[in-house]
Amino acid sequence: MSEEIKRSLPRRERYSIKDLLADLKKIDPTPSVAYKVGTEVLYNEWTLCKTGLGDAHPVTVGLSQILEFLQHGYEQMLVRGDMHRARDTPASAINELVKKVPSEALEYNLERSGDYVYGVLETARQERAAEMERYKKIEPGVRREVEQSPKDPNVYNKLRLLLWFLGQHKEASDAFQTAKKLGWDSTTSDLVAT
Repeated sequence: MSEEIKRSLPRRERYSIKDLLADLKKIDPTPSVAYKVGTEVLYNEWTLCKTGLGDAHPVTVGLSQILEFLQHGYEQMLVRGDMHRARDTPASAINELVKKVPSEALEYNLERSGDYVYGVLETARQERAAEMERYKKIEPGVRREVEQSPKDPNVYNKLRLLLWFLGQHKEASDAFQTAKKLGWDSTTSDLVAT
């Protein structure tokens, strides 16, 4: 398990969007963990901004971008194979997102209390740690599948996703390259990320 995931998160009196994303990166989130944070923290904020500031306000636009990423875009990037290099980590994906979000949105302070946001992040951190343990138990079986079907691109894609979830990004990249060489194509793959 990543040392980052084991460490407790900082408690903050108030969270800006920038703080929230910085702490989320420390969790090394998978799409399901990111979805949880988006749904339980940002959806409410986006709704408030949409009503109070309007759809076109930079804060509303930025929250919409972040929410879309956390609830759908991140998973789609992973499933499609957009994140296939060794440097394509959860933190790098969030860093790329931050570059596209209006600065007003990043500086926006959440209406939710610091205790509430910390509680959601801490629960997400614990869920991520539990995911890591589950994926470690699955790894031997997936490796056996690779040994039994060394020419199956979908099995290598499954290995890629598993290794990526385990934080083994270099090995995940290698599995992706093998899957591609064997003919893997995201448009025909029936495997989805979790």
